[in-house]
Order: sequence, then C-alpha cells, then structure tokens
Amino acid sequence: VTRLQPGLLLLAGLSGAFLASAPLAHAADPVTAEALFLQGRKDADAGLYVLACAEFEESNHLDPTPGALLNLADCEEKRGQIARAWQHFRQLYDELPSSDERRPLAESRALVLEQRTPKLRVVLSSGPPATVKRDDTVLGLASLGASQPVDPGRHVVVVSSPGRRDQRYDVELAEGQGKDLPVAAGEPLASAETP
Repeated sequence: VTRLQPGLLLLAGLSGAFLASAPLAHAADPVTAEALFLQGRKDADAGLYVLACAEFEESNHLDPTPGALLNLADCEEKRGQIARAWQHFRQLYDELPSSDERRPLAESRALVLEQRTPKLRVVLSSGPPATVKRDDTVLGLASLGASQPVDPGRHVVVVSSPGRRDQRYDVELAEGQGKDLPVAAGEPLASAETP
C-alpha cells in the first residue's frame, strides 16, 4: 500500500478511508514522503500517534497528497487534536474534486469534529493598546471577539502592553465547550521597573 495507489485503506478504527490517487500539489521529495508515510502507517497501527502524526505531516509537506492529509487528520483526531483534525478534513473536502469518493468521508468527519471542537472567544476590554497571544499565536483584531476553534485541554492567553506587566490567563476547555474569556492589560509597571 502506498500513498499514491488508488483503492481502499482501512485506518485503525476507520473503514472506508481511501489512499491518494493523485497529488494535490507539486512534489518536492516523493521518495522520502513515501517512506515517511509508510512509517507513519506502522506507527499509527502500533498506537504511536505522536510519531505517526509527525511522519504524516512531514510526508504531506514533502509531497502533498489526499492520502497523507487523510491519515494526518485521522491521526490528529486520535491524539485529541480535534481542531487540527477538523481543519485538515475541511481542507481535504475543499481540495478533492466533487467526483472523488473520499469527499463525502472528509465532509462527514469534519461535521462530526466541528461539533466536538471547543470554541474560545477572547475579548479584549478597552484600555491601552495591547498584544494578545493564545498559546504563542498572536491574535489580530479580527480574531479578538470571534469564536475560535481550539483543541480540548489547557490554553494560555497572555496580554502584553508597553509599560505594563504581562497579564496571563489559563483556561481549560472540554470537547464541545464554548467559552468567552474577557482579558485586559496588566497593571502599570512601577517607575523603578520601567526600562
């Protein structure tokens, strides 16, 4: 079984998933991508999802194919990274032609994961201009106040503003949970603390 063969691939716990029949983008290193894909399948079958996901991701980076993306999405779901899995199933659905028999699978998996994916809405209160990061990702103005899909588990939001202490917020989200998180800049630094 290879990433490029047409046909049926039974993922662990998932029947009806199909391998790639054509690449989605120009190949950069198909030989290495194939080796990583095959190792990823072995590691996924052994329940080593951290390794398998990394191998599928690198395989898809080196030579993007629907099979690599499908396996990556399935692997991420098994690791509990359901927001990432949802995004990859949506990407697969969007990129496959309407005649591809894998498209309904990608759509149905994405719809199920969408319901399970926690949503976090970070709302910055008025105050001094600030930079807001969620798990080291800077949230732009369009993201603030919008409900964002995140993986279940712990997330850290940090608000930084010149002349003020960083304000940190820890939030835990369960599957399917939605949460609004009001945030604000921290207290002003004392004059002795100002650089």
